[in-house]
Amino acid sequence: MTTQDKDFTYGDFLHQHDAEISRINDAILETDFHPISDIYIDLANLKDTRMGTLLLLSSSKEETQYLIDNLDAYNYRPVRNFTFTYPKYSLSESKLIEMYSDPKLSDDIFVRSPDTDLSLHCEELAKLITQHNSRVKYRPAPVLHLNVYPLIITDNIKIYADMLEAYLKGSLTIDLFSVPPGKVDASLYKKCGMLFIDKMLEVTYTTHSLYKVLFEDRNLLNSEIYAPYDSDITVIHKWEQYNINFQDSKALSELYAVTEALLNLYCHFKFNPFCIPAPHPKER
Repeated sequence: MTTQDKDFTYGDFLHQHDAEISRINDAILETDFHPISDIYIDLANLKDTRMGTLLLLSSSKEETQYLIDNLDAYNYRPVRNFTFTYPKYSLSESKLIEMYSDPKLSDDIFVRSPDTDLSLHCEELAKLITQHNSRVKYRPAPVLHLNVYPLIITDNIKIYADMLEAYLKGSLTIDLFSVPPGKVDASLYKKCGMLFIDKMLEVTYTTHSLYKVLFEDRNLLNSEIYAPYDSDITVIHKWEQYNINFQDSKALSELYAVTEALLNLYCHFKFNPFCIPAPHPKER
């Protein structure tokens, strides 16, 4: 070691690498202290519009009871469809999908759609976002972009949005729209600090507008994404051969652990079923 090496101090090292260290620190700070200015939520995560469709089109009191009796299985189903949990329902999957997308039924579906636990904790979520933004000195009210697709925006849905905004006391402002999630403007997804996606499987299709933002450009590294369990039905059939109990939360967590880990390379991701709270036994 030379005399020059001995005289080289830690301060000299920091000075020489000031630019690189600043970039690293900025990245760390951005990860922990970025403001949340925009939130994206698919309405089905707040109000279960598929269950609203099933309730609307139920053919009898007995069929409605069938829906209620199997609610726990429905809440934790590993695929985002209607009949996986209700194979004995009077209408087929294809017919239910058709009716779900019928604009003439949007209002009737909406008014019958039960709130999920996410809806019941909206105030708590808004407070957490406000506290987070206060720490980074971000004062404007974040915008909650509420996508009601495949429903259209009806008067009742407008009233719901106004009531939700009033309930949250202006801590969030609501932007109501109806666009297929795969065609939502990529610039909207890009600026969202939190996203609640109804069908995460579709996001993996290259035709989905979120695909490039999330996987190619990696613009959501600091964003949080929450989504219910979602798998291709062919995968589900393979799992069924092993007698997987899809109502077992631990088994589901283990089944989706690898997918969750992979998605965490691109964002802060968590599978989270947005459940309809089960009615009290006396109410069933």
